[in-house]
Amino acid sequence: RPYGRDATSALEAARSVLEETPTRPSALSPGLVADPMWLATRRRLEGDLDNILLKALDKRIAHRYPSVDALAADVRATLTGHPVSARAPRAGYLLGKFIQRNRGAAAATALAVLALVGGAALSTWQAWVAQQQRQLAERRFDEVRRFARTMLFDVDTALRDGPTAGREKLVQTALEYLDRLSAERVHDRAVDAPLLRDVAEAYERVGDIQGNTMQANLGRPQDAQASFAKALALRQALAAQAPADLDNVAGLLKAHERLGDNTRSQGRLADAAQHYAEAARFAGTLARAQPAELKPQLRRIEAERYLASVHYWPYHPSLGDHARGRQAIEALNTEMDALLARHPGQPEVLEAAAGLVNQLSDFQRLAGDYPATLATQRKSVALAQRLAAPAPANPRWQRWLYLAEGRLADALIDTGDTEAGLAMWRQSISRREAVAQQDPENERAQRNVANGYGPLAEQLDALGRPAEALAWYQRELGLLQRLHTKHPQVAALAGRLDDAQRDLALLLVRSGQVAEGERLMRALLARRAQAAAPQLAAAASATGASATAAASVASRAPSAPSATTTTLDSDEPHTAARQAVAEAWVLTAAGAKAAERATLQARAEAAVRRLASAAAAEPFNVWWAFEAASAAASLGQSLQATQPAAACAWLRQAETALDGLQRQQRLSAPQQAVLLPRLRARLQACAPLSAGQA
Repeated sequence: RPYGRDATSALEAARSVLEETPTRPSALSPGLVADPMWLATRRRLEGDLDNILLKALDKRIAHRYPSVDALAADVRATLTGHPVSARAPRAGYLLGKFIQRNRGAAAATALAVLALVGGAALSTWQAWVAQQQRQLAERRFDEVRRFARTMLFDVDTALRDGPTAGREKLVQTALEYLDRLSAERVHDRAVDAPLLRDVAEAYERVGDIQGNTMQANLGRPQDAQASFAKALALRQALAAQAPADLDNVAGLLKAHERLGDNTRSQGRLADAAQHYAEAARFAGTLARAQPAELKPQLRRIEAERYLASVHYWPYHPSLGDHARGRQAIEALNTEMDALLARHPGQPEVLEAAAGLVNQLSDFQRLAGDYPATLATQRKSVALAQRLAAPAPANPRWQRWLYLAEGRLADALIDTGDTEAGLAMWRQSISRREAVAQQDPENERAQRNVANGYGPLAEQLDALGRPAEALAWYQRELGLLQRLHTKHPQVAALAGRLDDAQRDLALLLVRSGQVAEGERLMRALLARRAQAAAPQLAAAASATGASATAAASVASRAPSAPSATTTTLDSDEPHTAARQAVAEAWVLTAAGAKAAERATLQARAEAAVRRLASAAAAEPFNVWWAFEAASAAASLGQSLQATQPAAACAWLRQAETALDGLQRQQRLSAPQQAVLLPRLRARLQACAPLSAGQA
């Protein structure tokens, strides 16, 4: 009942009809309805039927159905899914009834609308992407056009002023292009990996041109380091996206190798060791991932060899850890022997083995173990011969062979087989000259000829054959002068030219040609002073001098070849000692005034003491010890005419050092047979002086 469910009499029931508001049928609780299925039934009453019943029971006549037909019409409308008059004709109600009557069509329409909206959204997004790509392509086109124009016009114009100017312009243009390209792409998650690798490799090539000491470069190691660092950052970004990709691992190896070479060339040995250690780590990863492949194994050995060499490398700057360096090189040689046994004819194995053998030989000679050095150098020549045999005209393999022959020549002389050693040196020089004649414009090949003349001259001089040595020194200096004139941009030539001119000047004076020796030494001092001018200017600025004063110092340096201004900061102790002693000897013999002689002597003594300190810091290093003793002996000989007491003191110091090496059996054959007797003969002149002092 809609009314009077609580009435207890007919009067109360009648009053409830007049006064109570009827309950919405679907709202009746199960407790008020006897039907056990009421919960399911009342859900069907919700909506139209509720409103039809409530309208029929409305107490307001105007709001009730006007007739039975009107009530019946609403009931029929409910059954057919049409709107009823009992509910307000709102848009949502009318749309719902329409969809109820036309479910299939409505669903299709809804899908069509969704597809239309989605398609429009997709088209809009695609249009935006296309616009971005179009803009990027336009920028690329403009950049490539500018790059091409620069190459065709600006670089061509710069090349007319010489290769250095052209390379400078090329580097500048390439860096501008690469910086823009990497700035756009390096942070893009969907970056094109091959493109990124190309950009990284391009940065490395630019760095090579700027300052890779392993090739001709523009002499800008700091700029090269910046380019290599950019390449490393790109390769690290690639590795972060795909760490298992071996191409990315190989890229990291290359980047760290270059940074190791670069920082080493700047004297930053600790930084170089870190980069070489990273390179060795990545090389190990590649080798373990490809155990059956030969090249990754060779790369790992090479990377570990570079790491060992920065710990200690005979005759080169290093961290000074001799034991660690030698132990690593010996272990790598053992590994390489195993690879040689498995791949006896592979050129890359032969080449890698030859490099390792030479480094082992350096350690052996450094220790004064001359028989072991000889055996190792025979092995080196055998490896080089196997390299050259299949392709005797290949200049690369001929270079390996003539370098090995030169090292074997020294080992033969060190062990007393003098004539065989000298013959081997001449054979090496003939091979060098033949290679150089095939490529007259190859500066390095021409320089390697000079690198044969000089060592042979030095050996002949040490063997007491100065006339023969003089001829070879003259050939060396003449060739280096021609090369330096033709290739002034090659930094290595300047140092070689200085050494050759110094050694020839000294030998000329010792041979009685004092005027010619002085001329060469004065010219050398002027050139070294000019090279030192930038350092002098920087030093003047650093100490608070004005820019004008600094410029004045720099401008005076070339015309004032004073012995006090010629030692460069980069000179190693043995180079500085040789230069200072040669200056003192030559200029004193040429009649230098007392004040200049005093300056020359003080500088030479300081340089020899510095060298002696370096030798004392490495007691295992026979080469340093001999260089220090030889410098002391030369200084003593240079002072015999003007400072006999000081001369004898230096000669005795040299004798003491050489006697110690002789007792340790670490003197080479020429040192025992020629140098030590010659030194003792000079000391005979000191006996009367000692007696007079007594």
